Amino acid sequence: MHRYRITAKHAGQRLDKALTDKTGTTRSQIQKAIKGGLVSVNGKKPTVHQFLRLGDKIVFNTNAEMIPRKETIATAEIEKPIVEDKKTIKPKKIEPKILLQEKDYIVIEKPAGLLVHSAGSADAPTLVDWLVKKFPEIKKVGDPVAMLYAEKHFRPGIVHRLDRDVSGLIIVALTQDGFDYFKSQFKLKKIKKTYIALVSGVIVKDDDTLKFPIMRSKEGKFVALPLNSTLGKTAETEFEVLRRFRNNTLIQVHPLTGRTNQIRIHLSAISHAIVGDSVFASKKIKQKEKIKLDRIFLHATKLEFVDPEKREVSIESPLPKELSEIVERIS
Repeated sequence: MHRYRITAKHAGQRLDKALTDKTGTTRSQIQKAIKGGLVSVNGKKPTVHQFLRLGDKIVFNTNAEMIPRKETIATAEIEKPIVEDKKTIKPKKIEPKILLQEKDYIVIEKPAGLLVHSAGSADAPTLVDWLVKKFPEIKKVGDPVAMLYAEKHFRPGIVHRLDRDVSGLIIVALTQDGFDYFKSQFKLKKIKKTYIALVSGVIVKDDDTLKFPIMRSKEGKFVALPLNSTLGKTAETEFEVLRRFRNNTLIQVHPLTGRTNQIRIHLSAISHAIVGDSVFASKKIKQKEKIKLDRIFLHATKLEFVDPEKREVSIESPLPKELSEIVERIS
C-alpha cells in the first residue's frame, strides 16, 4: 500500500497521469488499478480522469511487484508519504483578515479554500465558525426566519457570500441593525462589487454586459439559459478587458445582480470559463487550458458602499500572491 499527499507538483493533473509519473508504472496499468478499486482519493473511489487538487490524499493498494523498486524510491523524493501518527504535520489554518471594523459591521478578506458557512456535510472550519468564536454576540444576528430553524441552517452576520475557492472582500454584519441595513442595500443594488478574473481564451470585445437568465437544472447545477428564454431568473454581469495574453484574458467584472455562481456561469456561457473552474468549464476548455491552479482565479477586489453611518466607503484588496504570480508568468 502506498500513500501520498498531493503537492503543487501534481496539483491540477489527472489522477492516472500523476500516478504514472509517481510510480513508474504504465498508464494502462494505473487505469486498470483505478477501475479495479485499488485507488482512493480522500477516502473515495475516483474516476480515471479525475483532476487532483492540492492536499488530496491518495491511497494506492497494489502488489509490490507492480511498481519498480527504483521508481518507488524516487517517489519519496517527489511526494512525502502521509505519516499517520502524532508527528503528522497539520494543515495551516485558513483564516480571514479584518480590513475594516465598525460598530455595526466588518469588512474582511476571505482566503480561497475557506467555506463561508456549512453546507451540511463538510466538517471543515467555516467563516461562520471563525466569526462566532471572535464575535460571540453575532449568534443573535441574522434573518429572523432562519433563527426559527435548526442551527445548521443559520448563517449569523452573513449578508452576502463568496464561493469556497474564491478569495476577496466580504461585508459581515455585527449587529441586527447592520444586518438589516446591508441586506436592504444589496436588494436595492446599492453596493458595487468589483472582481478580477483570468479566463480561458482571448476575449475580442473590450467590454460587454452578459444577460443570460440563470436557473437550476434537474441535476442540481445552475446553468445559463438563452437570452430569449422565459425560464430562469434575470442576471446581469458587466466586464471589461484589462490585459490580453496568448491564451488567456484578464478582466474586471461587475455583477449587477447576485445570483448564485453568476460570474462563473456567465463567463462559461460565452466559452471563456474562469481559470481553475472545474465545475463550469466545458471539457473542451479544460483540455485546452494550460494553467494549473488549485483554486478559481476569481478575486473580489473592491467594495463601494454607503455604510449605516452614511459614510462613503471604498475598500480594495490586491490579488493574492498565487494569482499575481500567474499573471507575471504568462505576461
